[in-house]
Amino acid sequence: MIPYNRRFFLEKLLRFGAGFTGLVMLNGCTAEYVSRQPICEEGPFLKLLPPDAGLTLYGGDEHSIRWVAGCVDFVRIEFSRNNGINWVAIAEKARAAAGQFSWEVPQISSDLTLFRLVEISSNKVLAISDAPMVLIPKLLLVLKNHPELGKVGGTLTLDRPAFGQFSIVRTGEATFKVLNLNCTHSGCPVDPENNGESWLCPCHGSQFSKLGCVLRGPARRPLSVYDHKFDANSGQLIVYNILSEPSSC
Repeated sequence: MIPYNRRFFLEKLLRFGAGFTGLVMLNGCTAEYVSRQPICEEGPFLKLLPPDAGLTLYGGDEHSIRWVAGCVDFVRIEFSRNNGINWVAIAEKARAAAGQFSWEVPQISSDLTLFRLVEISSNKVLAISDAPMVLIPKLLLVLKNHPELGKVGGTLTLDRPAFGQFSIVRTGEATFKVLNLNCTHSGCPVDPENNGESWLCPCHGSQFSKLGCVLRGPARRPLSVYDHKFDANSGQLIVYNILSEPSSC
């Protein structure tokens, strides 16, 4: 027989869970066969499990959305990128008993992302994130696929929906500079000149060096740079859509 304290715990699971039938073993104790239908006296129940708030998630990564459920068969999982003004379904019909869903983080920027769980049969929202999460686009580059960056001084210019146009300059064996190609004077996209050795703003004539330093105004600040991380062992450069001013120029 299952000891009283463990039996009490099992009774609570049966009371608030989605039903339980099978061979039960608790901490290696004697097994019992238990079969019971959910009581559901307190109605359908859903709760998102932590961490469901305050996270920073990066585009392309897998994030596990987890929950506990009682007396619910299926849920619709939705997310909002604007603090609940609009919602988009990321799973139309997930089994509540599964308790988790693996979500590939989209390549979008948002600091007001929420999740919510909708009980399908009643179309009622039964769970929502406690606080917003942050989504940050991420780009992974394998250097062997980009020979332009094979040596120090090499430059590669790319255009990606989540980033716009940007330039990567290899400044050392394991160091890089990733430039945002918008002029810091009025935001106009800059164009390459002098065989890629400098950048020129077509709007007001500001000029920047290959590394983004100001060569001629009216711009006063260097081109902004993206945060990045380089793994020399794998030869992978990860660029994050987080902009800052360069520490030196």
